[in-house]
Amino acid sequence: MRTLTLNELDSVSGGASGRDIAMAIGTLSGQFVAGGIGAAAGGVAGGAIYDYGGTAEFGKNRTLS
Repeated sequence: MRTLTLNELDSVSGGASGRDIAMAIGTLSGQFVAGGIGAAAGGVAGGAIYDYGGTAEFGKNRTLS
């Protein structure tokens, strides 16, 4: 299992509060939510991070290497 540091989370989320980050752990789906109060995580697929920020790139899939 890979653990993200706070700096990595900030980088993935773009440093913007209110951003929703969902992370799968290993082959099992779990979630980690970063963002402001009221943020809700979306679906998770193994090995992927989904960025649900309110931008034109809504739902863009970003993977960790």
